[in-house]
Amino acid sequence: AQRPKQPAVIVEPLIFNHDKAPIRLRNDIDPLEREAVDSFELFSYHQSEHALVIINPKKVAEFWTDPEFHSLDKTVGGSRNKGSKAINLWTLRHQYNATSKSLRLPNPASIYLMNLEDQLGKRSTW
Repeated sequence: AQRPKQPAVIVEPLIFNHDKAPIRLRNDIDPLEREAVDSFELFSYHQSEHALVIINPKKVAEFWTDPEFHSLDKTVGGSRNKGSKAINLWTLRHQYNATSKSLRLPNPASIYLMNLEDQLGKRSTW
């Protein structure tokens, strides 16, 4: 097939000396980018109606890559998907921030506490 003015092959740029550590563990990440990652994680949680969270992306050059997927039904993310245990742990450790607040995303800690109160209220005896 003829492809005028188009290259025959397109390759990804070579990235030297990249560190694929999770963004929250790196010291060289701008604080606003950390806030953006936390807000993206929170967005994924709320958009899925609390059934999925996408967390811990790594940064290679200027790109985020290789996040973890945790879902209640464990249909995504392969063997790294730890299901409700990881989602609950994330809700407890998540750092709610100004970016999330400006996007009007609810604080997951308050949702977790409401769910816990609902579960505790259903018990008839202690």
